[in-house]
Amino acid sequence: MNSIHLSPLDFYTNFNTNIKIYLFFLYDSNKEYNSVRYDKCFLRYSKTNFVGKLGNSPAVIFFNAENVTDPETFNAKLAGLEDEVRSQAVKPGSKGIGKGETKLLPPSAETIYAVVQCTRDLAAADCGRCLAAAVGYFADYCENKKGCRALLDGCYARYELYPF
Repeated sequence: MNSIHLSPLDFYTNFNTNIKIYLFFLYDSNKEYNSVRYDKCFLRYSKTNFVGKLGNSPAVIFFNAENVTDPETFNAKLAGLEDEVRSQAVKPGSKGIGKGETKLLPPSAETIYAVVQCTRDLAAADCGRCLAAAVGYFADYCENKKGCRALLDGCYARYELYPF
């Protein structure tokens, strides 16, 4: 078996929670490709040409451990916002980026902020498929959470209750 390297490359501390997040680089020479994700950075490499193609690496999901207080209203508003930013990202000239915000209903004064982004080599249809998958993880892993991020090989989706 070929060697697998699993040692921390770096770490950073989330100053809001004081949690250290370690970054690992996993290299398995038996695999056709690998990827590394680090907050707003993404590195993907392969033995074969992957430009313009969706990958199939597992998604990386980060979520806020706190739940919202009014899940019905929050989820309805979030769904509308997700649709809006996803449709922006696949429009010509958007460079694969969609962003927006929506206010929650009173008495809450909170705003949901969202952004999605595809790698610029993806066609609009593949960008749309990737973003649909990314946002689909929100329901599976982030239901009623105050924030969530889904990082896939070809795209990224995030929502929070604070500007980022």
